[in-house]
Amino acid sequence: MSKKIRVGVFGGGGAGHHHLEAFANMSEEVEIVGVAEINQTRGAQLESEFGITCYNSGDALISAGLDLGVVALPHDQLLECGLELLKANCHLLMEKPMGNSLVEAKTLWEAYRNANDLVCTVSFVHRYRPAFAKAFDLLRSGELGDVVSIHEHFRFPGDSRVPKWVWRHESSGGGVLLYSGIHNLDRILWFVGSNATSVTGIAGIHSHDVDVEDSVGALIKFENGCYATVVGNQPSSVVPSGFSRTEVYCREGTIIVSNGTELTVVSGDNEVSTQNFEPVGHFEQQARNVVNAILNNESAFVTLEDGVEAYRVAEAVYESNRASKTVHMNDV
Repeated sequence: MSKKIRVGVFGGGGAGHHHLEAFANMSEEVEIVGVAEINQTRGAQLESEFGITCYNSGDALISAGLDLGVVALPHDQLLECGLELLKANCHLLMEKPMGNSLVEAKTLWEAYRNANDLVCTVSFVHRYRPAFAKAFDLLRSGELGDVVSIHEHFRFPGDSRVPKWVWRHESSGGGVLLYSGIHNLDRILWFVGSNATSVTGIAGIHSHDVDVEDSVGALIKFENGCYATVVGNQPSSVVPSGFSRTEVYCREGTIIVSNGTELTVVSGDNEVSTQNFEPVGHFEQQARNVVNAILNNESAFVTLEDGVEAYRVAEAVYESNRASKTVHMNDV
């Protein structure tokens, strides 16, 4: 490996731009080789903004010589790009959900399982938000007692701000659950720290002329007795504002995270404390974790297995909705 880690970003859309910004702030450790982007106008803008080269194909960017590939493409292109990076012996930062089907996500994970010399991670970037990190540390400390239940609720605009490919099943594999809600599923699994046993889910199309869901609801039960719910909507009509809320109920207290930036803790003696954090910086924290893992020959904080487990729960939601019954995770 060269003195600086050579990074290539595949896809220059919203997520790709966030990744470029993050690695651009690490110029001492990283050299951004370029971005693979077929939209020439967007590519020219990225070249100007970041002073990098835009390549018209993923193969061309890989051929330029990379240590780390950051894949931020539509879901149906994630697996192929990931496997090409594996052939080139590149470390991997893969956008969620790792493919447009559970089979693809498992295929990617299994392909990298024996690559012990490679750092491989999935971009559950919200884990790097300070509010969620502090909530996790508090839960693991046991100060508030065992977790009883977790409830996730999100509402985001589903209009032109969402890429068009998200609303096509052949390119996305699913709607709001795989595009937005997969973060909520990962957070639940992370916070609970137990295996999911069953899922009851419903998915609907309410305000889009599309073939994937724009709303979702689910009840998840766990081996340790905890349960969790997810409710999410991204309608095509205008919503008052984007909104997300995580509520964690423990035997001796409560944790609430609003919009990923406000952390409220209520202890057993009803003492209430609130902290507010900046809404930015989590992409850079993720980038630094990946780079440090490469430099120190360690595993990344989030693993591809974490990505597969979140996708398994998402698939159980879809199957429950199709069959109109509770799905047991042993069957997924």
